[in-house]
Amino acid sequence: MPKHKTIKQKKIADFRRQLYSLKLKDAPFSSTIAVQYTPANTTILDTNIPSVFREITKTSIFVLIALFFQIILFMLLKAKVFSIPGLIY
Repeated sequence: MPKHKTIKQKKIADFRRQLYSLKLKDAPFSSTIAVQYTPANTTILDTNIPSVFREITKTSIFVLIALFFQIILFMLLKAKVFSIPGLIY
């Protein structure tokens, strides 16, 4: 099973293709083109801290709501307020 590329690897590959296409346009009759690539030429993606915090907050709220619902459901089933057919407590 092939491994999937990360976003950083995809951006690096895109930069390589752009650099290669620019070299081809500059020298259309050259048969050998030496493409030199250094990671310093790429831009590093910033992690947008507020959006990461917002996503973590949304996820934690969803998890807390689900946990609260499970506890309430357990209490109601244990007190035999209602029952689910086939479930024995």
